[in-house]
Amino acid sequence: MTSEFAPIRSERVYEKVVRQIQDMIFQGRLRRGDKLPSERDMIEQLQISRASLREAYSALELVGIIETRPREGTFIRKVPGGGVNPLALVFLLEEHFEENFLELRRLLELQVVRLAAQKQGSAAAPQLLRCIEAMETAENEPASVEADKRFHRHLAQCSGNTMLVSLLDSIAEVVDRHIETVRSELFRDAVSKARLLRVHRSIADAVLSGSERKAEQSMEQHFALVMELTQAVKGQ
Repeated sequence: MTSEFAPIRSERVYEKVVRQIQDMIFQGRLRRGDKLPSERDMIEQLQISRASLREAYSALELVGIIETRPREGTFIRKVPGGGVNPLALVFLLEEHFEENFLELRRLLELQVVRLAAQKQGSAAAPQLLRCIEAMETAENEPASVEADKRFHRHLAQCSGNTMLVSLLDSIAEVVDRHIETVRSELFRDAVSKARLLRVHRSIADAVLSGSERKAEQSMEQHFALVMELTQAVKGQ
């Protein structure tokens, strides 16, 4: 890896360091797994203080862009994430979180199932049925909710689109929270749980059969069910 960093002079030095590293990632000059120069070399190239560099590294590590390995150095993370995701925090702080996030999930997951049905040979596809089986045989609600979360994660992997998977990974904690909330508020009785299970199985069957149309229809039914029960709860 060959990369030269430009000297920085600014009152908010650490922000300039962060921006320069981000720009080098976008330009392809830094890639996943690349090792950054030593702390001494970085300070010399950037012409900044050790404190400013460490402040920049703290910010980048917080959002999961870099990781520091003891006795090895600082690296661009091979797998993005691992820190406090700012996008997730923005979503969670939205005033109308539930309504807006349900709409966002619907848009994203309709695209996910369409792609998943196109690529039904994905190694992740059979795991969809195992998640449904886990939902059916779960001894308690938390175990069933956990299987529900895994189902939606595997669907994303089945899409085969790494950028879409990364996007969903970046908001995974929000998706998980949303599933937990929906399950606890809307699917308390046996009838609603059975309906939820049927629509999940319908999604899995459509994906495994390679039917994009049926997969999209089943996902629409999933969110229509959630909306129906949401309205019913609000009307109580």
